[in-house]
Amino acid sequence: MQNGVFRQTGVVGNTFKKMKKTILTVILFILLSSVYGQDANKNEVWPGEYFNNFQKYSGRNIDSSIYYARLLAANKNYNFMLQDLLHNSFAQSFRRGWETEIKDSVRVLELKKQTALNKQILNRMITDSIQRLVTASMPIFYWAQVQQYENNSSKLKEITNDFIKNQLSSDDIYDNRVGRYALLIHQIISNNTKLKALSNKLFIITQNKLKSNSIMNADADTLSKQALEKRSWYRYLYAYCNYTLANQALKKNNVKDAGKYFLTAYEYSPDKFDRINYSSYFYDMFIILRKEKNSFKNDYVNYLKQYSSNKEDILERLLSSSLIDPTFKKELKTYYIDNFSGREPFSVFWQKNINRGLKIAPAFSILKMNGENFSLKEKQGKWILLDFWGTWCGPCRAEHPDLQKLYTNLSKSKPNFELLTIACRDDSTKVKDYMKEKLFDFPVAMSDNKIEKTYPVDGYPSKFLITPEGNFLTIPFGIDWVDFIKNYIE
Repeated sequence: MQNGVFRQTGVVGNTFKKMKKTILTVILFILLSSVYGQDANKNEVWPGEYFNNFQKYSGRNIDSSIYYARLLAANKNYNFMLQDLLHNSFAQSFRRGWETEIKDSVRVLELKKQTALNKQILNRMITDSIQRLVTASMPIFYWAQVQQYENNSSKLKEITNDFIKNQLSSDDIYDNRVGRYALLIHQIISNNTKLKALSNKLFIITQNKLKSNSIMNADADTLSKQALEKRSWYRYLYAYCNYTLANQALKKNNVKDAGKYFLTAYEYSPDKFDRINYSSYFYDMFIILRKEKNSFKNDYVNYLKQYSSNKEDILERLLSSSLIDPTFKKELKTYYIDNFSGREPFSVFWQKNINRGLKIAPAFSILKMNGENFSLKEKQGKWILLDFWGTWCGPCRAEHPDLQKLYTNLSKSKPNFELLTIACRDDSTKVKDYMKEKLFDFPVAMSDNKIEKTYPVDGYPSKFLITPEGNFLTIPFGIDWVDFIKNYIE
């Protein structure tokens, strides 16, 4: 870790090669003193080394993998990283259907060998003497067992009942992502006609535990970062459950019930807080759905278009979706023009609605490195993009060519758009040398060590888009942020 907290990016395993490269895992490196507690040994090794070394040996060396997993499991303060390692990295080996996503037959053979070794690693984990490692790996083991005995009804029944008894007994099914594995097991046993009753039982228990957790409807503004991640996970999985029920209802021509389920899936689809905490349900999305599906909102809109004549309702749903995810904006615009042509122009309609639910952007005044003063108060009526970064931050540097391109294009075509980047926890000489070396000329101000506390900066890079009316929204990490910005302001 260098000079502060940053977001580390990378492709999420070779089995996810079809993902667009902007879908990235988010790891927040938090100061050891705050993460590991007051009794933490100041000389202890940063657990990220154990995490990285496990990944290095996973699928290649059983003993080395177990060694580093045990080091993480041995310290309760590392539990957050142990769970991330097992359920967001290691679990990918057991994801079904990944072979079809890779065209290279040699690579497929190599990954199959790695998966076979990871099964042996998993078997070692569930018999380890460190109970924390056993507990954390057990949900994956149940999932792997169900896959292994997919065609054995009696064995499936035994494993599933054991899973319900020993894994779903707790009300908190976020711990070790038990809820995810319950839904994965349900996907498999639901195809077995002999286990229909058991399949329904598993699904209902899981759905009810998701629904009953109070964090789903908690006031997001009052929650900590960790609580927000948990909230996002619960909401996404609960939305998925209702999406599943809606499609089942449609297959039975039960249109009314399908509408109720689609509506619930819509309501619990990722909101602006969830989008910021995208990484909390990112792996579940690909492991459960095997594809990128960031929201279930459009499914309800499509349902309304087919079965409802209430155009105002459809417009409102499309608008609400677009304000969270502006990739919906094109569809919103088309629907508005086709059905509300007698009203104000779409551009006026959009501008009037973009500030819904946003907070006022904190005022600030800061000196740019070129000697000019930047005052937010004087920029009223313009779109402003704030970008917090540092020369020490690899992900920040990686996206700077795109940032430079955006600045060059929009500064010429959009006179009501301004960009200000703020170098944090950095040295002005390093920043100047970096800008000169890379031939970047986008505006930079050195942080006054206050502004990043004024805005909700919880990692680097962090971006905030300020509307002409003086409100701001956080641009979620892990998305195509260039398109997000363009869709919002154009």
